[in-house]
Formats: sequence, C-alpha cells, structure tokens
Amino acid sequence: IEPGMRAITIGVDEASGLGYMITPGNNVDIIAEFVDSTTTSVDGTTSSQGITYTTMVLENIKVLAVDNIFSEEGKVNSDSPAYTSLTLQVTPEQAMRLSAAQFDGQLRVILRSPVDKEETHQSSITLGEIIVR
Repeated sequence: IEPGMRAITIGVDEASGLGYMITPGNNVDIIAEFVDSTTTSVDGTTSSQGITYTTMVLENIKVLAVDNIFSEEGKVNSDSPAYTSLTLQVTPEQAMRLSAAQFDGQLRVILRSPVDKEETHQSSITLGEIIVR
C-alpha cells in the first residue's frame, strides 16, 4: 500500500464484480445505486415515494487483491475464477465515501482500460432520466 493510502475490502458477486474478470493490479470505478425514500403525510394519510438514482462513488481505484490473491498470476492460476471480495487502495476520505455507499446502496465495479487515467466527474442520474415515456 502506498504511503497515505488505505486498503478497504468490498463484497462482490458475479454481476457486481464484473463476471469474475477483475484481477489484482486492475484499476476500477465504483458506482452505487440508491433509493432515496421520502415520506409525506397529508390529512393523516402517509405515502412513501422513492427516487432511484445511480452515482459515481470513486474513479480510477487500484485493485490490491481479489479474495486473498495479491497478484495477477495468482488469480489466473487459481482453481476457481469466482471471487467474493475485492481489496482496493484508497485515501482515507475515499474509504469513508465507499463505506457509506456500501452501507446504504448497492455497489457495482466498472473495469477501466489500463491507459485511461482521467476522471469523468460523472453526474448522478435518476431512473426517471433513463425511462422515456
């Protein structure tokens, strides 16, 4: 781990972990899906509405380990391509953002090209922006 950085582990499955294609040394982005629920009360009647949105939590994050494997060769030579966790190298502030997102949302990992280092600063989007009526 580089000086000033931290390691944090997130749980993944086949879908959120990119179909088991991630290996140590890859760089990834992390997005999260949330439902922002609001409750309103009118004349004693309570109603709940939720807005589903997706946001970019972190960009260009180095994968330190896949499960307990710390090298690309180790993952390639593993008996099983499946894994349940990714350990990521992050700053302390990024660790807090990721922990909060994992607590309240559903995380998904996006694999980056090895030559793509730029951050997109992508805005959050809501489900309503995707659905065309």
